[in-house]
Amino acid sequence: MFAPLRMSPNRTIALASAAAMALVGIDVGFILRSYNEGAMVAPLIQKVFSAEYEHNVPAVYSAVLALWCTVLLVRISMSPQGQTARKRWVFLAIICGFLALDELLALHEYLPSISGGIYSWADKTVWDHVTDVAWLTPYAAALVACVFFGSFVLKWPPRTRNLTILAASIFLSGAIILETAGFALHRVGLEHADLLVELLGSMEEGLEMAGIIVFGYALMLYSSHAPSSRALKEERSC
Repeated sequence: MFAPLRMSPNRTIALASAAAMALVGIDVGFILRSYNEGAMVAPLIQKVFSAEYEHNVPAVYSAVLALWCTVLLVRISMSPQGQTARKRWVFLAIICGFLALDELLALHEYLPSISGGIYSWADKTVWDHVTDVAWLTPYAAALVACVFFGSFVLKWPPRTRNLTILAASIFLSGAIILETAGFALHRVGLEHADLLVELLGSMEEGLEMAGIIVFGYALMLYSSHAPSSRALKEERSC
């Protein structure tokens, strides 16, 4: 799992991207074939690779990617270049660690029932609206974190900063926009809505993976081009 730390950034992102595209391709293939057949093809195998289900190969892979970013952030926080803003690096590591835990345990899936219990006093219309959007809570928190850390990220080296902004845009596009679009299609009940929802779900999972991979790539570049502790001491003494 920690092998990418000893690999070059370019080789790491190539391998990680290839694995993500393979998982998305397998899922899309199963979706299209199942739609043509009118039933799930090899249900057990499809559930193992489907983005529609939790606790399977795509979920574990996304968790490993998030954990990889967590390790990179912790390493940066413990390095000389992370000393001046160690708390922020550690907090970013905690966010990535939470995302890894959420992918493994599907914590966001429990939020509708929890929020439903909290708002059980409300009428059914209010309850439905609350539970409908409750699963967005982790991603909304990630969006708030992006805004909160905006000034911090803007101080990073240009390439790392731009890649991090790109990574956040990709991840949130999948986590919020596409998943919300899929949910809306499901509620509206359009023709072929089930197929579109499943395809959007696969794309959403792919974008989340892509966002984490790009962020990990940015962190690897930041670490690999960071000045040594001796250089930092010399710079401070000037």
